[in-house]
Amino acid sequence: KPFSKKQLQELLNHQHRDSDLFKKDESWKDVSAKDLKFAIDEEKLVSYFQPKLCCTSDDLVGFECLARWYNDDCGFVPPDHFIKVAERHGLINELTRKIYRDAFSNLPYQVKRDKLKIALNLSPLNLEDESFPNWLLTECMSLGIDPEQVILELTETASMDKPLILLECLTQFRIRGFHISI
Repeated sequence: KPFSKKQLQELLNHQHRDSDLFKKDESWKDVSAKDLKFAIDEEKLVSYFQPKLCCTSDDLVGFECLARWYNDDCGFVPPDHFIKVAERHGLINELTRKIYRDAFSNLPYQVKRDKLKIALNLSPLNLEDESFPNWLLTECMSLGIDPEQVILELTETASMDKPLILLECLTQFRIRGFHISI
């Protein structure tokens, strides 16, 4: 993204970094699948919205939804940690649906008003759930969100053991109007 070295240095010096949120003692490493399941059920995971700006005009073009979990015992749990726990213990579909619902219900007002894009992470394991494309379309329609505004960003956190199933599911998303980013 084109910007000057000085601008980059200013951003790095003045912006809050995600890594600053996490305790230095790394007690979050002890969170279990049981802790994560409790957090999902008790709505302890929330959506943060990171603005996406056009580098040439500084115009707001959308938001990226970031899942965050604050655990009362150990502070913020890094997403790369709790996503891996969710994938390993069969909680990724429940986690993804919870975060999507939270994101869609709490979208910044500009998204609907200005037809901005919203980017959401998607695990390859979510694609094994054949009902997921229809579920997502139903969620969007019930909240007045045009699927054309939604970008599904396929993460690389899990292996793609079933490429034909994944391709079929990605095709189903595109047929319904969702954008895909890999």
